[in-house]
Amino acid sequence: MNHTYNIWGAFFLCSAVSCNSDDGLKVYNSEPNISIQSHGMDALIQANVPIEFWAQASDLNHNPDSLVCSWQAYDADNNELASCDWGNADSEGVSRCEMTLPNSTVRVVTQVKDPADAADLDEITVSMIEDTPPQVEILNPTSDGTYYANALISFSAQLFDEEDDVADLSVIWESSIDGTLSLPMVADSTGLAEASTSLSAGEHNIRVEVEDSAGNTASDSVNIVVQEENEAPLCGIQSPNDADSFASGTMVLFEGYGTDANIPSDQLTVEWYSDKDAPLSSQSPLGTSVPNSSDGTFSFATVDLSENVHTITMIVTDDQGETCTDSVLIAISGAGVAPAIDSMSVDPNPAYNDSTLICTNAVTDPDSSYVSTYVWSNNTQGTSIGANDPYINMTSSLGMPGDSISCTLLVEDSVGQDTQAASIILSNRDPIISVVASPSTATTDELLSCTATTSDPDNENITVVYEWTNGSQVLGTSDTIQLNSSLASSGDTVTCTATATDESGASGSAWADVNILQPPFVDSVSIIPNPIYNDSNLTCSASIYDPTNTATISYSWLINGNSVGTGDALSLNSSIASPEDEITCTVDVTDGITSDQLSVADNVTNRDPIISSLAITPSSPEVNDTVTCTSAFADPDDETPIESMDWTVNGAVVGTGTTLDLSSIGVFAGDSLGCTSVVEDGYGGSDTSTVLTTIVEAGPNPQAICSVQPTTTTPPFGVATFDGSSSNDDGTIVSYEWTLIAQPTGSAESLLTPNSSTTDLVTDLAGTYTAELVVTDNDGLTGSCQVSVEAIPEEDLRVEMFWTESGDDMDLHLLPTGYWDQHGCNIYSSSSLRSEICYFSNCRASSSTGLNSIDWGVARNSSTNMGYDDDPYLDLDDISGVGPENINIEVPENTTDEYVVVVHDYSGSGDPTISNDVTVNVYLDGSLTATQTIGISGEDTYQAFFSIDYASGVVTPMFNACSGSNSSTCDDSCSFANDGYCEDITSTNNDNGWDFCASGTDCTDCASSSSTICNDTCTYSNDGVCDDGDSPNFPSFGGFDVCATGTDCTDCQ
Repeated sequence: MNHTYNIWGAFFLCSAVSCNSDDGLKVYNSEPNISIQSHGMDALIQANVPIEFWAQASDLNHNPDSLVCSWQAYDADNNELASCDWGNADSEGVSRCEMTLPNSTVRVVTQVKDPADAADLDEITVSMIEDTPPQVEILNPTSDGTYYANALISFSAQLFDEEDDVADLSVIWESSIDGTLSLPMVADSTGLAEASTSLSAGEHNIRVEVEDSAGNTASDSVNIVVQEENEAPLCGIQSPNDADSFASGTMVLFEGYGTDANIPSDQLTVEWYSDKDAPLSSQSPLGTSVPNSSDGTFSFATVDLSENVHTITMIVTDDQGETCTDSVLIAISGAGVAPAIDSMSVDPNPAYNDSTLICTNAVTDPDSSYVSTYVWSNNTQGTSIGANDPYINMTSSLGMPGDSISCTLLVEDSVGQDTQAASIILSNRDPIISVVASPSTATTDELLSCTATTSDPDNENITVVYEWTNGSQVLGTSDTIQLNSSLASSGDTVTCTATATDESGASGSAWADVNILQPPFVDSVSIIPNPIYNDSNLTCSASIYDPTNTATISYSWLINGNSVGTGDALSLNSSIASPEDEITCTVDVTDGITSDQLSVADNVTNRDPIISSLAITPSSPEVNDTVTCTSAFADPDDETPIESMDWTVNGAVVGTGTTLDLSSIGVFAGDSLGCTSVVEDGYGGSDTSTVLTTIVEAGPNPQAICSVQPTTTTPPFGVATFDGSSSNDDGTIVSYEWTLIAQPTGSAESLLTPNSSTTDLVTDLAGTYTAELVVTDNDGLTGSCQVSVEAIPEEDLRVEMFWTESGDDMDLHLLPTGYWDQHGCNIYSSSSLRSEICYFSNCRASSSTGLNSIDWGVARNSSTNMGYDDDPYLDLDDISGVGPENINIEVPENTTDEYVVVVHDYSGSGDPTISNDVTVNVYLDGSLTATQTIGISGEDTYQAFFSIDYASGVVTPMFNACSGSNSSTCDDSCSFANDGYCEDITSTNNDNGWDFCASGTDCTDCASSSSTICNDTCTYSNDGVCDDGDSPNFPSFGGFDVCATGTDCTDCQ
């Protein structure tokens, strides 16, 4: 539903807070309209989650984005629960608000105001529901994955929702660079949603958001790097050389290299082919290699090449299938001498059942054409455990300590063969054991327990035995023991020793002590948190054994041996603690007979300083610029770090300090300029940050181009739009700055968005307004332009007023033709005569009808629509500022009688000792005809300025002044006068018992019996909120100005 604010309600709001005069700045124009579109009446709203509401605002005579809107949510008792403050609608008139509403919410309200303060509102009732938000987890891509701009990337997520079918969930993927991604997804029955797309190069924050049917959302994100389009790897065969020859059966060692611009070398795959023994078409290589991660080198050895001339081809492939190839031509010669094994061993020694065993051998074969065959055996268990490789990775399933492991080598060629074996005994390692005794401090009658934790590096079974001792006395051999006075006394130390023995007989022991004390005693002490910083709030946590609960516990704190406090808590700060200081907490306990003490100490940990920002100015420096490096850093330990800065060009240091003159070091466009900041504290902590930019050629200044639409406006509500969006530059324009360099004297308006490419201005006074635009490009260069708009009155008669001293309320009056000649100053002694004057009290247009009560000249006739355009209207009225105010008549009376302009220095406002210079301008038929400035210093003074003979076009200055002291004892000086209610409690015609006016100050309203019938006919009556904006109680009990005058009587009492 829509509600419209009543202008009179706004007037009474001002009166109730003692504005001491008429209404504040008021604009009487067509009211705006607003309607909630995002939800309907009785909308179901999810509780306790962010919900976006939006409404459509409009106005017949204002741009949509000049309207301001606010939002509120209320419970059943009209308590405000959530809100969005006043903010501009967008260019389409849409206002948005995100609120998190509690379960008690029953209605949501939005309000709109235009620049003239006319207003409207809409509200809906809501019912709150609860729904469990969905869950989402990104499975792919991953932060450590490798991705390219020219390749599809797999996107997948795991979805879950307590209420909804996962296939019904809405899934949206977004990239911080590419925006919303085109990834239509529907989860399968397991909640898995998958799709693929490509991304542009750069560092992306990938975010997925899932929304269920109730509007609940969940999200997950991951940061990934997408590289430029993949480049093929580089490679080469380093040995052997073309035409090298080898004897048949000898080992041929191939060596090469492979590098890649996109991935580490060890992620490349290398395959070796022979056109004779393993052609490319077979897809079965001779062998493979893995490049070294540091330099990309690799090797491959074989003895299996046949006697022939071979073209050996090496293929290096990256993760995207791009390849690099190289070839070498070698010859394998005929048969020779049979190979012979000269020596053989199994290494390393000692060896364990998780070692990698190597069959080390030396073989002699003059023609190097033999074939090697390896067989690994466990001689102890009589099993074969490996073959073909000269090494074996041992496990406990292949051998245990004491087993004999052998390697048998067979070497053969076409001439003959040789075989030999070598073996090694697997060594045993001691088991590992640790022990905890509980409690660590005990009395003489407690049950002690001993817990052993064991492991065996050889994966053998372990047997554990326990022994409890008190000195040389053995107390028991179980994992627990019940103490008594015969086994231990206060002051003794009882030790639990646990011995672990593996299946091979190796053993290891560990022990733990229990201190025997007479209670009470301190069992343990710790300082939390850990680590400690010099701004930590510390707690000394102690475990006290006190079975009788009679002990007294005290705490004391030391820093580097100096006392700093007592109690179990200590708050550190940089004035008492520095990094590396030793913090000690001592706990004392006593019951008056027995005492105990235990201390714990820890050191304050230093934290590194943090560089929060680093920037080079200008951001795209030219070759002859002087650049500045600006940083921001802080130290969490409240130290004062020392900063040093280095400047680099293409990685080479060229200067230090915060500035660098590029013209002095001979740089070129395209060079990489870097600034590195290093901050160090006094305890070795540091932080480093580097910012890089590219040097560019010196370029021209940007060209500022500005325009204004329309070029002429009508005051006081005309809006002009200044536009600089056509400005251009060889680079990028990074900022716009508009300045209003000229405007009519007395104008109170300013540019609405001076830092945007376009900005609006309300032309409140007639005259010329000139705006200047300064644009700045990415090189820091500027350009400027100026443009003007002319505000021309559209009414035939327009009177404007402004003054110099704020806080001194001046009111503009316009008298009917001939009125001054007939009555002079007597006008201001009679409320009935004043009722015909146009001023703030009776000359403003009603928000509902658009009319006021002043009917000059031709009598108004609604059936013929005659008699309206010769009546005056007050458009602007200001109280606390310096104006402006204005009165206009669309078609003035064509008579020889004269209108008279009077300015009233309202009583009780401002400093009566200061002369306030008041200026009045008179426009006839759109042209400035007369202007005059008069100093007014007397309070409640009525100063005449001009007589206006519109028929002849003559405006004559006047200097007459009237004093408000001539007023009769019955006047309308009360702030609530002329509101249709009698608020003078001394009057017999008083309304509703209201006493807001002093005796004799509400004369017109109290002249007859109550002119307002107080009833409850408003739709919103009897709701506990005063919705009659004309009621004096509206500011105190007010809700919304939605009831006609006197129709919400009970709520406004």
